Amino acid sequence: MSPRMVQMSGCFAVLLLGMLGCSREQPPLYPVSGKVTMNGAAPVGGSVILHPEGQTRLSLSKPTAVIGNDGSFTVRTNYQDGAPVGRYKVTFFWAGDPRVPKSVPPQDERSLNQNQIPHPYSSVADTPFSIEVAPEANVLPLFQLRSDLK
Repeated sequence: MSPRMVQMSGCFAVLLLGMLGCSREQPPLYPVSGKVTMNGAAPVGGSVILHPEGQTRLSLSKPTAVIGNDGSFTVRTNYQDGAPVGRYKVTFFWAGDPRVPKSVPPQDERSLNQNQIPHPYSSVADTPFSIEVAPEANVLPLFQLRSDLK
């Protein structure tokens, strides 16, 4: 690549980052918390992801949460507690229990990072869970996930 192309690419990257930084002001956030189990146990270290329903524009950050030792979670958006008011589809990701040491052959290392949460819980299109965040403290009902779905 020519020096001019490198310079143009750098200018484009700076411009793109500047445009992302100048996006609209974030709407107010409201507390969202809950609890999730997988076959009756906490999927420790897993993620809860809230996908805004009906959103057509690309969003670089969605409200998310990390699942604690007891299955509890607190949602955060852009490094701040809470989520904007609205309806959301809820999906889950879990690479497995980090407390359980695994002996994995090198050829199978990729499977360590694969989602252990079964379909439909991991699919935005098929998840059975949707919630509404209200302009108040939101405590969600228990999400009970099962691995024996067909």
